Amino acid sequence: MKIQALDLYNVIRIKAGSFSAALTSDNDIVLWGTGEFGQVQIPIKVMAEGVRFKEIALGKGKDSFGSAIDIDGFLYTWGDNSSGQLGQGDFAPKRAPSKINHLKKKRVNMVQCGSNFIVALGKEVPEGYIKPKRTRREKKEETVPQKPHMPQIDLF
Repeated sequence: MKIQALDLYNVIRIKAGSFSAALTSDNDIVLWGTGEFGQVQIPIKVMAEGVRFKEIALGKGKDSFGSAIDIDGFLYTWGDNSSGQLGQGDFAPKRAPSKINHLKKKRVNMVQCGSNFIVALGKEVPEGYIKPKRTRREKKEETVPQKPHMPQIDLF
């Protein structure tokens, strides 16, 4: 069945869980489904002032919740929070995406939701960090084969 209201958005990714969500080419999130926590039967754009998202994940159990990563690598969560699954430090439900402030020194790369939990992978970024430019020597050394190594992944 075609959802005609989605014709208003340039959808690039769709997720399904206890409700449905789409990510648009403008980095917005569109939700529809159960009618709880901002999800409605007709798709609507999530209002997150000045935030542009790059990834979304939805809960898969009876609890209606979701998470999203913005283009800067910050994690946002919303929905039912009866198990504390939103990571906000409380059990209060959130109607709109709320930034996880205690992860402000982390940059999230991937996120997945379970039935009543969220797993996010990323790395710690020191405050005021600016990626240094590489020297000519460093660029040249990159062409020399190196021993493979496992990248460090922090779970938080």
